[in-house]
Amino acid sequence: MSNCSVCGSEIFEGSDLCHNCKEKETPKAENNSNTAPKADVMDGKTIAILSYCTFVGWIIGIIMHGNNKTEIGAYHLRQALGLYIFGMGLFLAVFILGLIITFIAPFIGIFFYFTNMILWFGMIGLMVWGLIIAINNEMKPIPFIGEMSQKMFAGIK
Repeated sequence: MSNCSVCGSEIFEGSDLCHNCKEKETPKAENNSNTAPKADVMDGKTIAILSYCTFVGWIIGIIMHGNNKTEIGAYHLRQALGLYIFGMGLFLAVFILGLIITFIAPFIGIFFYFTNMILWFGMIGLMVWGLIIAINNEMKPIPFIGEMSQKMFAGIK
């Protein structure tokens, strides 16, 4: 037996109509697309969107996800965490290298500060990209780090 997606009542075997609300049910097909299953959409959409709204939003999202686990929520939590860790590591490396080079050759060191600024804009662009994907209920990887994030943070389910 399955349950009606509208009212939650049981649908008897062999029937495609809900006896309670009279809605016609179609058999569930496998989800081979890049979109989240319909049952997860409303529950996980808030978590997915929050995960890209700063690291504090990610923390709120992971707390909410603990109470109501959804596939789309977990997917975007992994994507956003990978984005935050990659971004901070990259910025720290460029910043430290820039400080060292500034003491050796001040004019070359300025190049690293401009590079850091360009990287910030790139990370903001990737966050907006992920946010748009989350708003559209899609599960597409963020360019450059999306696939790696899914593998590294597979423990977030």
